[in-house]
Amino acid sequence: GINAEYGRVVTCTMSGKCTGKLPGDCAPFYNPVCATNGASYINSCVASQFGLEAQLHYKLCSAIDTCANAKCPTGQVCRPKRQSCINLKHSSPCPQYECESPTTNCEGEDLEPV
Repeated sequence: GINAEYGRVVTCTMSGKCTGKLPGDCAPFYNPVCATNGASYINSCVASQFGLEAQLHYKLCSAIDTCANAKCPTGQVCRPKRQSCINLKHSSPCPQYECESPTTNCEGEDLEPV
């Protein structure tokens, strides 16, 4: 796939071997990580080239339950809200969820038969 920050195409086989120029001296192997910016990277070495080694999950971001550790205020529920944050310095959080009031009925909605 294309690594947006790096801007090059890298192709990986089902066995995990990748072809294409990776940044730095990173080995061309596919062992995906999800960084705190919400983006998936081919491996932890590639993520570290962008200063993202601090908090990595060793799986694709799409495989992570974004609400598992969410702390929503009382009376609100967690809803996944996937995003990739541009800020590589991580001075601000990049939440992958949002808290909102639960919808318990359809009162006030225009309804149509199903």
